[in-house]
Amino acid sequence: SNEHTLDKVRFEDFYLDFRTAPPAARAWLDTARPTRTIGTLFPVDPVAISLGRSYDVVIHLHDVRQADLGR
Repeated sequence: SNEHTLDKVRFEDFYLDFRTAPPAARAWLDTARPTRTIGTLFPVDPVAISLGRSYDVVIHLHDVRQADLGR
């Protein structure tokens, strides 16, 4: 999955600007892979998404949690 590969990056939190990706990375970015897109619903089943064709920029956060309405 895309998440599995992005989790292997040495930085836990980072962003990727796909518009400036080198040609070698474009082949990986343009291949559809299982991906979880979490919006207003969770859990959701993975869908095959090509990151490079679907997004200009991706922000990857290693750890996420629900919002705290008390803050």
